[in-house]
Amino acid sequence: MPDSRGMGKVPSWVKLGKNVTVHPSVVFVPHKEMPTTIGNGAKLDSGSVVYGDVSVGSDCIVGHNAVIRQGLRIGVHSIISNLCMLEGNALIGEHTVITSQNHIAQKTKIGDYVFFAPSSTTTNDPKMYYARKEYSRDTGGHWNLLDGPTIGDGARIAAGVSG
Repeated sequence: MPDSRGMGKVPSWVKLGKNVTVHPSVVFVPHKEMPTTIGNGAKLDSGSVVYGDVSVGSDCIVGHNAVIRQGLRIGVHSIISNLCMLEGNALIGEHTVITSQNHIAQKTKIGDYVFFAPSSTTTNDPKMYYARKEYSRDTGGHWNLLDGPTIGDGARIAAGVSG
């Protein structure tokens, strides 16, 4: 259905706050019939992909060609810059800036007032559970073993960091 603010098509399962800007090329991908909420004053730039079961806080900016996967929560006044991949089931705190070309793995927890310089990567499978048959995606056992990093309030992550 066309959005009343002339932003193109926004699916009914996406709940928009007041004064939200969604570029017409943003793609919304449903996930298990779960709603997505976009807070007041948030902006989604061109080419972004946003899944179901996502929460984008008020006054957030999601940059061009960013991917926001299911289960992700972004706090108020945060910025997700261009070409970021946020794998989902993760938490991004308030007033946090993730600059261009960062990869945030599932189950990552990022505090408030955190800054990520460009091209950093987080990981969540340090023991390679996916490579072991008993923990395969078919059994679902891998999910309980995965754990992403926790990055505390006020942290500064340098360019190109992996962890």
